[in-house]
Order: sequence, then C-alpha cells, then structure tokens
Amino acid sequence: PQSPPLLCISPPAHSFLNSTFVNLERFRQREGEPVLWIHPQDAAPRQITDGEMVEVRNERGYVRLQARITEDIMPGVVLAPGVWWAKFSPDGRNINQLVPQDETDMGGSPVFYSLAVDVVPLRIPMLT
Repeated sequence: PQSPPLLCISPPAHSFLNSTFVNLERFRQREGEPVLWIHPQDAAPRQITDGEMVEVRNERGYVRLQARITEDIMPGVVLAPGVWWAKFSPDGRNINQLVPQDETDMGGSPVFYSLAVDVVPLRIPMLT
C-alpha cells in the first residue's frame, strides 16, 4: 500500500534570509546540507532512515535531500529549510521545483505552504 501524501513546508533556513547569503560559504557551512525533516511516524512506513538521501516529489518534479528524522515536526508534515540555490543542491534542484505557479486567491502570492509530496528513500549514501 502506498503511503498518503505529506504536506511540505519550506521556511527560511536559519543561516539564510530566504535565498540571500547562500552564496557565502561560511553560511552554507553553518547550515550544513539541504535536508528534509520528517517525523518518525512518517519515516517508518516509508523505510526511511536518518541521514539517507530521499526523493521528495510531486507532479511538478522532484528534489533530492538528506532525511533528518525528528519528533520536532508534526506527523503528516515534512519540512525542507530553504532556499538553497540550485547549484549548491543535490542534482542542481531545490524545493522550489515543487512549488506550483498558481497564486493564492487572497493576495496573489505564491502557494509556498500547500505542497502535497511523496517521499521515497534513494538508498544511496550522502557524500559529504
């Protein structure tokens, strides 16, 4: 049986201001790697282990991130701190690949916080 989709949110990473400062190596080093936070209840049925590469995907595309299993996020939700520049991301992609071009009905803003995604393990080690 296929696992239900997860809601993906992408707040700014602690060391960046949206995509500002990603070009500075000291901020990237402080932030580490592009990651996906996932709750243990969501990781277990998907056979995802902490630190392994996962593919986050929807009908718009995919992005590959390193899984961080944590109870600091609600079940049913995954969090991809962003926004990493594509050239600093695995496979040259970032979480914005999955964001629809639609605008919100109130305010005409991008729909950043309504991403339904599937997450699957890649079973390849992350290079560091």
